[in-house]
Amino acid sequence: MGKPLTPAEIEDYIPHRFENQLIDSAIPGENASFSVSIDPNDNHNRSIFLQTIEIGKPPIIMETVLVELLALGMIIKEGPTPKDILVFFASIDSFEYHAPAIAGQTTMGSVYTLKKRDRFFKCHGHVEQSGEPSARTTLMARIFPVSTSAPEQSNPDTVLDLPLTMHQPVDKSHWRRHPDLVICDAIRLASETELIGEYCFHTEHPLIRGHFPNMPVMMGVLQWQSVADLALANALDQSLSSPEPITHTYTATLYNQTGAVISVISQCVVSLWIGVPGFYPHSRIIRTNKVAFKNRVVPGDTIYTHAQRVD
Repeated sequence: MGKPLTPAEIEDYIPHRFENQLIDSAIPGENASFSVSIDPNDNHNRSIFLQTIEIGKPPIIMETVLVELLALGMIIKEGPTPKDILVFFASIDSFEYHAPAIAGQTTMGSVYTLKKRDRFFKCHGHVEQSGEPSARTTLMARIFPVSTSAPEQSNPDTVLDLPLTMHQPVDKSHWRRHPDLVICDAIRLASETELIGEYCFHTEHPLIRGHFPNMPVMMGVLQWQSVADLALANALDQSLSSPEPITHTYTATLYNQTGAVISVISQCVVSLWIGVPGFYPHSRIIRTNKVAFKNRVVPGDTIYTHAQRVD
């Protein structure tokens, strides 16, 4: 077993995360491990990644953020990141959510390599608390030289071609989480089998300072989060209620304001908790077959999540 990294050494391994650092300690290597404990009064602004789901109980780490933990563990596994290199994630595969990771408790994770080829590498990892699994997934990442990594400018002549038939603003007070991390500002289309949501990654977003210096981009896991948030926003707008969780499966494509495809999501299973005794309204992504990231979202971009039910 290797020597645990100090917080300063972790910064050398993940230099692009100079704020919102999500790893407290780590042991690098082919089978890397890490730990983190996020308190509701966290000193490093990480409480933004928490949400409260159960009445009278501590908050939990958002399930999509558990994958962000594994992504950072994956970078640490590869060794210190050179200053002229950035790592972007290409896909999330075979995600399974098992149980909440409670705030204030230590979350442990481990990551190991499945495949490496050219500038790509693929890993599998899981996170747990007190020996009980919280989530597991497979991730693929791509390495870019900084000199070629700046996001391309969107084509202003491209037209977004989606049936945006309404504009129903979302009341984010239903979510017990930071409003900027509710990834749905408005519902633009709603039917029994098809939803379109709108979200602006505005230029004052609190995560901009901590996700790639001098060229901030939206976290990929938040794009994925938009499917669950849109499903819950629509259910709340329809005044749905059930004493048991309601589960639906979606495929989704995300576009930016020019019509460029941002990401493609397949077989995303979302559980909606609305009216379940003892719980606040919330949604959970409990399984996802694949999230493929195609383009980056930069400050000022608007994303449109087009989700279709397939259950």
